[in-house]
Parts: sequence; C-alpha cells; structure tokens
Amino acid sequence: MKNIWKKWWFWAMLMVLFIIGSVTGNSDDKKQAQPVSKPIQEEKKEEDAQKKYQNEQQQAKKEDQSTSKTFLTKDEFNKRFKLDSSEKQYDNGKFQLKDGSTINADYLTYGKSELFTYAVAIFYQGRLVHLQVETDKLLEEILKGLGVTATKDTKVETQNWGNTFIHDITFDKIFDESNIAVFPNEQN
Repeated sequence: MKNIWKKWWFWAMLMVLFIIGSVTGNSDDKKQAQPVSKPIQEEKKEEDAQKKYQNEQQQAKKEDQSTSKTFLTKDEFNKRFKLDSSEKQYDNGKFQLKDGSTINADYLTYGKSELFTYAVAIFYQGRLVHLQVETDKLLEEILKGLGVTATKDTKVETQNWGNTFIHDITFDKIFDESNIAVFPNEQN
C-alpha cells in the first residue's frame, strides 16, 4: 500500500469525513460558545412572569389553608348533610370501650348527598371524631368535599366493592372501631 494518498478513494473518504465533521459541529477550532445577552425588556418580562406565578401560587396556598382544616363541627356537618329520618339517631349515645369504660357521644346517621350514599358520624364535644361513608368517590374527593385535611393521627380504612367504597375515617383514636366494644345502637 504505497502512496495511498494517490488513490482516488482515499481522497473521497477524506472528504466524506471532513463533511461529516463539519456537519456535526466537531471542529478543531476550539471556539467556545459565547453567551448572548438578552434585551432588557425580555428580562423584565420574565421577572414579571415569575413574580406573577409566585403570587398566584401563594394565593392558592392561602385559599387551600383557609378552606381546609383538621376537624368539622357537628353544626357545620348538619348544615351540609341531612339526617336519615328512617334511622334512629343517638344524641349523647353511650359507647362502651374495650377497656370497660363508657363515653357518651352523638352517633348519627345521614342519608344520600352529593358526597355519599350513606354515612354514620360520631361527634364528641361538638367535633367530628369518626365518619364512615358509603360512596362511589375516592377518599381524596371525600376529604376535599368535607373541607378537611387528614393529619398524621387520622386513621383511614377503605374497602372497595366494584364502584362502591366504604371509607372509615377516624379523627380521634378513642373512637376507632377497634377500641369500641359496644356502639349506642347495640346497647340493650
């Protein structure tokens, strides 16, 4: 292979490599990309857009905080949902706990609403402490519809039968079903 540079295919290959190198940007010029300065008006527009976005986020966060809370009162709940007149209601009903002690709380049954088909709520000292709902909605929708935020102490159990969910939400561990031996509707 003497004098390879005299062969036509050698020069053709060299040209192809040169063209490929220039197209892909692999040059030996060692030039660095230089930052292009933006016009001042564009920078101002970007800053304004960022400030507007941050303000909107803060306002949305404030609205969420003002509409969500960690508990509902009995009065608030009763304003939004109707008691089921076909069921017996237990105002100041007697609960027997598993440790043998008793506690009195309201054990109320609610009929169909936009959030649930059926619900049983327990109120202690005017606050919602336990709620069991039968619904076609996910837990997040129920909590959002109630305007309540779950805390680390909130216990939730969900059972699913096809399109129907039973959400058992406990806000106070004293009224967790595993802690109650006898409910008011089971008293003799």
